[in-house]
Amino acid sequence: MFRITAASTCLTLSLLAATAQDPAPVLTTVANNFLASLSTEQSAKARFAFADEERFNWHFIPKERKGLPIREMAPFQRHLASALLNAALSQKG
Repeated sequence: MFRITAASTCLTLSLLAATAQDPAPVLTTVANNFLASLSTEQSAKARFAFADEERFNWHFIPKERKGLPIREMAPFQRHLASALLNAALSQKG
């Protein structure tokens, strides 16, 4: 199941790159695939309300942060998290 989701995510990203359309539908699909892969406990760590102060905690300095660390993800979840970042960020930065 998760391999199918990961393959679907890769295909979706490839189609986005080829067509250069509005990224919102692809980003939504990739984000939903990632969130669906999480356990209840992982999901509780990974999700924040928009009004949560944690969304402002983006500094590049080493410090304690809330959230779901990559080390606590299974390999297929790491792949989906990477796909989410690839969908959200450009190749040029």
